[in-house]
Amino acid sequence: MNRLARVTLTLIALAIACAGVGCVPKERGSTVEIKREADTSKVQPPELPKTNPTASQMEQAIVFDLRNRPDSQDFWTPTRSEAKCVAQEVVMGVGLDRLSSLGFQPGTPGASLVDVAMTAEERAKVVAALTSCVDTHEAASSLFFGKGRISAKAAQCVADALDKAGMVPIFFDAWINAKPVDPFANDSNLVNTMSAAAQVCLSPNDLNWPTLRSPVDDQDLIDSDLPAGSRDSNHPDDRRLREEESN
Repeated sequence: MNRLARVTLTLIALAIACAGVGCVPKERGSTVEIKREADTSKVQPPELPKTNPTASQMEQAIVFDLRNRPDSQDFWTPTRSEAKCVAQEVVMGVGLDRLSSLGFQPGTPGASLVDVAMTAEERAKVVAALTSCVDTHEAASSLFFGKGRISAKAAQCVADALDKAGMVPIFFDAWINAKPVDPFANDSNLVNTMSAAAQVCLSPNDLNWPTLRSPVDDQDLIDSDLPAGSRDSNHPDDRRLREEESN
């Protein structure tokens, strides 16, 4: 399999792996940077009363579930205003009494928004709320940048293609349904869009994956002696190799 094909498929695998957590970028180029303002594991989740919670209490609980993140991890989370918007739409769409009857409790394994037994129609309303309230381009940029797997510029380029094609809600749907993303669903629209974007957006020097292996043939994506994919690149390891060869 040629390198571009393996890179494209691994990019898809990276997106699928991050879909449940949404890796936050530390470098965003010209886009508006998402600040690290999320709730953390040190913050105690609000406890909903078992009966008759108020709409405000339910919204605060949903906001916590959307934004809670361990300090040590770079998960993407919505901004506070985005999370509040999502929470309001979910309470209005799914229903206050319904969410309460499902036993939803924020920050509680088995009782989180993802875990409670909502119907497919109710989960679709959560996806619609996320799609309506969240900056989908920023979310996708965060997802593909990960922890620097590709450059911010390349991540934004891939995100732009997916956002314009209306593909970002696929990742929201996977999250709320606690299932992996199927890149070949819907007539393979997702994999086709990502493949086309990879050919336009990615070059060998965009990649820095010396320890990442292809999910298809288990080969190194990049020669360990050429971490950036090109002996002429500015990657520190490539510069070091050039210096060693010149001595």
